[in-house]
Amino acid sequence: LAEGLGLATFFDEKNFGALPSKEAKRYGDGAFTAMMFAKVVCVQLINHLGYDLLFQDVDMVWYKNPLEYFHDENNPHRDFD
Repeated sequence: LAEGLGLATFFDEKNFGALPSKEAKRYGDGAFTAMMFAKVVCVQLINHLGYDLLFQDVDMVWYKNPLEYFHDENNPHRDFD
């Protein structure tokens, strides 16, 4: 899907080759746990490359641009990790 939209993609087969190909059957089962772990590792890898990122659930809605809040030099949470 991402490549079809023209986005660059990367797959680390060594670390993610065992990801399940089927959906989780219930909260907390093996497939669910593997996917949640993969999401966290992907965010960590991007962060270790020195990029700032905002990671959130798909059902999260922002009513204002959150980047303005985090880029505000007077904001005490500006460099929150």
